[in-house]
Amino acid sequence: MIKEEDIFKKNNNSYLMLGTMDKNHYYNNPLTQISSEREKSFIYKDGKVEERIFDIQMISNNLCLNLKELEISTVSSLATTNKKDALNKIKLLYDAYNAIGKKKLNLKNGILPLSRIYFISDGGVLIIPEQIQSLIFNLRPEGFNNTDYNYWICSIHPQHLKLELQLVQFMYFSLTGTGPFFSEQSRACNYSAIPLFFGSTDKQLASFIDNSLKMKTLPNEYQAWFTKSINSLNWIIPETDPLNNIKAEEFITNQNNKIKKSTFIKKKGTPIAIISLVVICVLYFIIHLIIVKTAPPNTRGMSPSQITAYYYQAQNNLDLEGATDSFVNEKDCPIKQELAGLFVSSKMRQAYENKNTIISPETWLNSGDEEISKDMIIYGNSDLSIEEKGPLTIVATSLLWNANAYSEVDEEDLISQETLDDFLKVYIYQQIQEFQFIQKKDYYEIISVTNVEPAKLIETREIPFKEDSTN
Repeated sequence: MIKEEDIFKKNNNSYLMLGTMDKNHYYNNPLTQISSEREKSFIYKDGKVEERIFDIQMISNNLCLNLKELEISTVSSLATTNKKDALNKIKLLYDAYNAIGKKKLNLKNGILPLSRIYFISDGGVLIIPEQIQSLIFNLRPEGFNNTDYNYWICSIHPQHLKLELQLVQFMYFSLTGTGPFFSEQSRACNYSAIPLFFGSTDKQLASFIDNSLKMKTLPNEYQAWFTKSINSLNWIIPETDPLNNIKAEEFITNQNNKIKKSTFIKKKGTPIAIISLVVICVLYFIIHLIIVKTAPPNTRGMSPSQITAYYYQAQNNLDLEGATDSFVNEKDCPIKQELAGLFVSSKMRQAYENKNTIISPETWLNSGDEEISKDMIIYGNSDLSIEEKGPLTIVATSLLWNANAYSEVDEEDLISQETLDDFLKVYIYQQIQEFQFIQKKDYYEIISVTNVEPAKLIETREIPFKEDSTN
């Protein structure tokens, strides 16, 4: 921000110091950035606009703008020497804007850098061109552009009203000596300035400034609204610092807390989100597992005898889920591994050869065939009988058919491979099994299945293959 000490007089001329030329600038002269066609400054006075070009001179290593007879003051003077008359200066500046026109002003982000704005001592406004302002920026130290331009940008303000609301920021600056968005807290908290209403500022004036700085939508007839609003204000300088009070301190504390939370979320948000997602997934898996484990079986509503019959039918259908569903622990199902192997083998052949290669004894017997396709085997139970030994004990007797022997076969029972090419050899065992049940609420589950006695081979049947094995 340009200060009052940057303006001086010499030989009856007023000068504005643009910046100091050091040795680096002599090798990279900023004057070369100015085109041969110089941009004009605007002078607004007595309702009229005059355009003028001012000379640039070197005075004691300082690059200066020769303003000749014009005596000026900076925007920073609104908080010092021009504080009592600040509102009138701001109204005059608004009149100058309207007379010159926003298009000619060549705004940046809807506002003007302060180094382009000056008040003429005997009434009037001087707006220097962007060309000169760029020269000032290049000659000034790092950080100058923040208070001159960056900190006056407010992204929440409506674009068409930003220039007017910059004037409201000038009012805030005049009363407090600082811009409403100069602090990092205010900018980090979505451009939330410390309200003047907390202090000793005139309440009508404070309300207008506070509400305007929070404005996000464009009012109807916004230019007429702004003109009417500033003309109705009374400029009353508060006796004490408007920002030095308990409520203002509490406001700043709340801002700091919000920033800490926001910073924590930015730094830790992603890891926390990932951990939370993992925890949710694990909890979902555990809950799903608990629900599955505690859910009643599909045989809910069946008696122990019916469940036993369901078990043998599932074995005939190679239905692993049906066979294990009624067990308290599915690992206690004695045919789990055998069914799993047969099921996989059957599905693979069905997928690759489009053939169902395993048939149950009941299905084959009911078909009335005395022969079987060469690529098929018989597996499952027939002749099932069920006897209730108690309310929770069932004894089941059945014939188990299998193309593989469960025990060693006598040597005289062995046959040659040549003979096997003509028929399917099936081993038929009589098995007697005892089922123990437990009652849970309104359903029963199997605790165990044990053989009352070892399975007994009662018949070895040789079933001829059909001649057309492609069937």
